[in-house]
Amino acid sequence: MHSDDRVERYVGLIHFLDISRFPRHVNRRTCFAATSGNRLERLDLFLHRDSGAAAPSLLQAKARIESSSLNYVFLLAIGIGIVAGLRSLTAPAVVAWGAYLNWLNLHGSPLAFMGSATIVGIFSVLAIGELVGDKLPMIPKRTSPAPLIARIITGGLCGGCLCASAGQSLVVGAFLGGIGAVVGAFLGYGIRRRIDLHINDLVVAVCEDVVSVGLALFVVSR
Repeated sequence: MHSDDRVERYVGLIHFLDISRFPRHVNRRTCFAATSGNRLERLDLFLHRDSGAAAPSLLQAKARIESSSLNYVFLLAIGIGIVAGLRSLTAPAVVAWGAYLNWLNLHGSPLAFMGSATIVGIFSVLAIGELVGDKLPMIPKRTSPAPLIARIITGGLCGGCLCASAGQSLVVGAFLGGIGAVVGAFLGYGIRRRIDLHINDLVVAVCEDVVSVGLALFVVSR
């Protein structure tokens, strides 16, 4: 096919797509100069200049998506930490099940042991024991030093697992999970104290169990 025929086909296609929508900074007349010998080169220049102008926008969009994804992972790390603040052993039990079922990819990370059947069994038994023991009157406040430290540890462990699964910093995830555990512990304790004045404590405790397990499953399954 001769170059003149190819140029005419390009011109027809561009007019069909409404050439007026191309950026104004491009001088379209220079793309279709009078000499047929350089028409194709000028048209290619036009197309390349247009795609070059779009490249930064594409890079900016990609950066925004990556930033949003990173913030989302960090938010999930805080969320699983809050679960640990409510129920210190429910969070690691659900995370262990998530790793075991390949919801979380911890292969090759220092936390890969969380996906072993042994760890799943241990945390599952401990979590069930905690759900039962929480209903007993002699259980200390979750905001006491020892229970709070335990919640920070398990929250940090779970936050690190979520970030490691997403290819992010394990240390940052552990820090955010620990922060979430503190928030969850004090928030849960405060809300439960207020509700206990009007509703039976056993009912409130069971509702808190349901919220903790549901929130943990939601976060881990993301």
